[in-house]
Amino acid sequence: MDFDDLRSEIAGLDQQLVDILNQRAELSVAIGKSKKKAEKVALELATNGSAATSSIYIPEQEKSVYNRVKSLNNGPISDNSLYSIYREIMSASISLQDKVQVAFLGPIGTFCHQAAKKKFGDSVSFVPYSNITDVFEAVETSKIGYGVVPIENSIFGSVPMTLDSFNSIKISKSTIILSEIYLPLQQTLLSNSELKKITKIYSHPMAFGQCQPWLKNNLPDVQCVEVNSTALGAQISSLEPFSAAIANSMCSSLYNINILEQNISTRSDNTTRFLVISRSQQLLQPKNADKVSIIFTLNNTKSNSIQNTLQLFDEFKFTIISINSRPAGSCFEAGTDNTSNWSYTYFIDALISQQNSSESVNLLIDGLQKYCTFVKLLGLYFNEN
Repeated sequence: MDFDDLRSEIAGLDQQLVDILNQRAELSVAIGKSKKKAEKVALELATNGSAATSSIYIPEQEKSVYNRVKSLNNGPISDNSLYSIYREIMSASISLQDKVQVAFLGPIGTFCHQAAKKKFGDSVSFVPYSNITDVFEAVETSKIGYGVVPIENSIFGSVPMTLDSFNSIKISKSTIILSEIYLPLQQTLLSNSELKKITKIYSHPMAFGQCQPWLKNNLPDVQCVEVNSTALGAQISSLEPFSAAIANSMCSSLYNINILEQNISTRSDNTTRFLVISRSQQLLQPKNADKVSIIFTLNNTKSNSIQNTLQLFDEFKFTIISINSRPAGSCFEAGTDNTSNWSYTYFIDALISQQNSSESVNLLIDGLQKYCTFVKLLGLYFNEN
């Protein structure tokens, strides 16, 4: 078979692919209509008149599709390439079912934006917000269906603003965790000038810290100007001659600025974990979920409360992988006497070893109620690490 014959055969396969993708899309639209009908019935039956749970993005279904196509793959396409292809297929599918909007910590081009695109693909609408609290408020008030927020970094630890947002019933009373995203932070030097002509660099303070050795060796005399985000630095530098920015590579195309050097951060293992949040009156409990996030405030009038609560995790076969604490003052309604100064809310992430994850989580929550004045199950989801 000669070159032209091969191209002709590929063209024929392309036609088949397009036809099959459109057939799949039509089935997805039909599923979306069925979901809306079911949600309408559920809303009419609801006693409190609250909004029905959004079910356009379902992590359990997403994982099932990825696992299925991976099992069908005999190559030569790699599993990672197949994942990327199906991410966009599923992104197009959910956008056909409904207008899907995803809030993220902006501006456009931040690592949070990159994480949101990694999870949802390019067919949904992304809406930047200036701070994490605004993302939570947009989700809690149903202005936006989904939000993506940073929760912790492998080097710098937890993100206090995200923890505090979960800790406030005013902006997260009905907010739950649907899934998580791990994103390696690869810092890039961007500029429309030559390296030797750069006199000023814009970036976030954390990015400067990550890239300090490279800057010392390659641009020791430049002025480093701190801004609120790496993306903002790229935006400024794209308009200012003889300046540069440290940001992710996505900013190159977004702000029309060249990539001079890639991977200039000191640590190649620098990774941030993000959470996908949504508003729900009922927590989704996917089968075989293997990770849980819980917050609680201890009843300080009872002795050994912290020891007893931690013992419960061990009793029900949970492996604690993260514990954070924040002042508990904002997790109760104003005017109540449930909390006082020096009370703390604890945030725990744990892995589930029990096969029946929903049942074991419910038993854990019931046990925590005995020692806590406040308990909330934030999410039951799949461990992506």
